[in-house]
Amino acid sequence: MEGEDHIFRERAVDSASSPESINRVAPIASARLWVLLVGAGAVVATFTAWGFFGSIPLTVRGTGILIEGSMVVAAEAPADGRIGDLLAKPGDRVEQGQVLAVVANPLLEAQRIDAQNAAARLREQDATISAAEDLATAAFTASINVRDSECRRRIDRAAAIALDFSKAVEVKRDLVRQGLLAESELLTIANATLEIERALSDARSELLRIQADRTEASIRRQQDRQRRENAISDADALIRQLAARMSAERNVIAPRPGKLVQLTRSPGDVVHKGNTVAIISDAGDGRLRCYAFFPLTEGKRVQKDMHAHVEPSIADRERFGVISSVVRDVEPVVGTRDSFLRIMNSPEVAQDIERRYGGTVSAVIDLEVDAASPTGLRWTGGVGYPKQLTPGTLCDVDVVTEDVAPISLLVPWLRQAFGGR
Repeated sequence: MEGEDHIFRERAVDSASSPESINRVAPIASARLWVLLVGAGAVVATFTAWGFFGSIPLTVRGTGILIEGSMVVAAEAPADGRIGDLLAKPGDRVEQGQVLAVVANPLLEAQRIDAQNAAARLREQDATISAAEDLATAAFTASINVRDSECRRRIDRAAAIALDFSKAVEVKRDLVRQGLLAESELLTIANATLEIERALSDARSELLRIQADRTEASIRRQQDRQRRENAISDADALIRQLAARMSAERNVIAPRPGKLVQLTRSPGDVVHKGNTVAIISDAGDGRLRCYAFFPLTEGKRVQKDMHAHVEPSIADRERFGVISSVVRDVEPVVGTRDSFLRIMNSPEVAQDIERRYGGTVSAVIDLEVDAASPTGLRWTGGVGYPKQLTPGTLCDVDVVTEDVAPISLLVPWLRQAFGGR
């Protein structure tokens, strides 16, 4: 046993076996460890309290564009063509119905010129044919007048002879009754009378045919002339129709009064019917606002008066923060690619939104005002962007749709992580 006593230091053995050490508390953990435990407990308590009583904002992200006023509309090309003159410039105040640009339609202009040439040819043909008809009519009239005169003379002669023969027949009939004349002579003169009356009837029929020929020729001339006049009238009507179309389809007009924000086309650009040529805002109070588009499913959660953050594409979030904003209004109609293409006028952006969002919900967002900042807007990062923002600037938009306790987000995650439902 003596060998075992040498395992421990003599000093330690004496201290442990001393009667004064019996009532002394033996330390289990050092002071440093206690500090760590207390700190960890405080962190856990703080995190737990934050999980139950704190809040995390749930947001819906969308894409927008800065506008001046509370709404924007597009002035569209009325037809296919090429932009000619621009009659207004960005910043101009415009009235409803004011002509902003002229669209040249070469195809329609070519059709109008062809119609004018066709009408001119028809008039030349009509003049030539009418002159020839006048000559032919004069010759025909002279010829038929001769026939008419000869026929009337024949009728007059035959009528006079027929009258004489009729009287002679009556006289001879009396002589036959008296027995002074043979019946054969009466029959001879009666037959001659019938021949004369037949000749008179033929002459009268000939006169009727002459009159019918005269009437038929006159009707035919009138019909031919009417057909030519109708063709000329149709050509003139086509010219008027094309001119009306050119007048209606050449002018890009402002659909409502406001301020011209942007011209999206330049002279010489080819446009199709419905393409945006200009963007007009109501510019009622002159304030900048954001016209935003959100994915259809998530965008349905966006409501009026919700808080929002607007990040212009030219302002770095890390340096300048974002613009504090409030949702002013939400469009009740589901947006399509055409609707935001009219506003943004960027096929690339429109295609990207369509690819990412599909259908959209659009909203107008008020930007909070701060007269002390260079932009006149309230930024989350001090005075914000150092330069004025202009309409047409693209933005990212986050709308806070709900503030939830962090624990409400953690519980579903824990259930999923541990296979619960």
